[in-house]
Amino acid sequence: MSGEADWLVSPSKARIARAQAQDWQFVDAFLSNKYNGKRPPTFERNEEILEALLALATLCDHADEQRNAVEKLERSALQALTREPSGDEVYKIINHRLSADGTASLQMLAQAIVVLDLPLGGQPVDLAAAAISVQHQQFEASQLADRLARQVEMQQRDTTRLQAILRDLSDDTFHTDDDLPGKTIEWAKHAKHLKAKIGEYEERYTAVRPQSSATNVVDLAKHSDALLRQQQVHKEVCTELDTFQGLPSNISNARKAVEAARDELRKLTRERDELFEDLPPYFGTCVSSGVAAGASVVLILPLLPVPHQGEIDQPGTREPQKNASDDGPIPRDLRDHSSTAQSAAQKNQAAVTPNLNTTALYSAPIKPMSLRDHSPPSIAPSKSNTGPIILNADPETKACFSAAAEGAEEAASEAEAENAGARPEPAVVFGGCDEAES
Repeated sequence: MSGEADWLVSPSKARIARAQAQDWQFVDAFLSNKYNGKRPPTFERNEEILEALLALATLCDHADEQRNAVEKLERSALQALTREPSGDEVYKIINHRLSADGTASLQMLAQAIVVLDLPLGGQPVDLAAAAISVQHQQFEASQLADRLARQVEMQQRDTTRLQAILRDLSDDTFHTDDDLPGKTIEWAKHAKHLKAKIGEYEERYTAVRPQSSATNVVDLAKHSDALLRQQQVHKEVCTELDTFQGLPSNISNARKAVEAARDELRKLTRERDELFEDLPPYFGTCVSSGVAAGASVVLILPLLPVPHQGEIDQPGTREPQKNASDDGPIPRDLRDHSSTAQSAAQKNQAAVTPNLNTTALYSAPIKPMSLRDHSPPSIAPSKSNTGPIILNADPETKACFSAAAEGAEEAASEAEAENAGARPEPAVVFGGCDEAES
């Protein structure tokens, strides 16, 4: 490491190292040349071996130079001893020895060499290659001449065809009359006059043509659709305006009135909840199909609040949701059926179709409760067709359902008396325990 550092720092040592590297490169080239490109055997590389190899390489180079010089001298001496006679002498010998055909062939060969621009001392192979090249060029020239001949022939045919067309167009049939400009001006004037007449005739035709009924129907349908849309918009606007009826024009006073209405609503809601808390756990409806023939099943269904989505799967995890008007958790369809059932009970008429033997009735809204807070009583049909059998119910519930059943039987009897001779229809009784007892 220290020696390499010295070479990097000292310029003289760097030059020595560079010279040694060049010497080793010369020695490696010498050994590779002697071994004919093969890898020389490995040996130790030091200064003594380097000096010995350099001396050996120098001696070999000098020996090679001397041997090359000797060979050159010997070659030149041999050429001097075996020199051929001059060309003139050979030409004279050939002319005396060749026949007439041979002399003609020699003349042709000489002309070919001159035409092909070949050197006089060239090889016969060069003359053959030049001859083949000349043949190739001749073939290409013949092909080009054939293509040009075909193109000339095509041009001649096209020229003949165009000349025939020109003769046809030069006929008197295609010549215009001398008065063509005057006729053109006259036709243009007539065209303008006819255009004006077309507008006048269209107005007359429109005035004389009767109105189509189909067009009137289409227009009437369009006006009807537009009127219906306007009516719908008018209803929507009136509905929005009815919401603000009775409110003061001042914004602050209107807000106070809205807050007062909200307080009144909360008060009424609390009162309703207090009244619901005083009701019994089950407040059901009684459904009776009467005592007529064919009405063999009597059901008493307890009315429970309809649970919301997810309340059945996870009981007690969600409170009953109130609607926008805060009327309680009973759905609107149950309230509609309840009002229908009340009017039917007051009139003592059947509220179902004659094909049905039972009718489901609903009572007034009760306090919200979960399905797992109370278990409904078990209901079984009676074997005597006189009433239901209520199982697993407390005495208060049994008394409530019994009173409702008696009221249903009385209503059915009255309906049968009024409709004597006709098939009795199922009677509908609505109400809770208090109404059934009364």
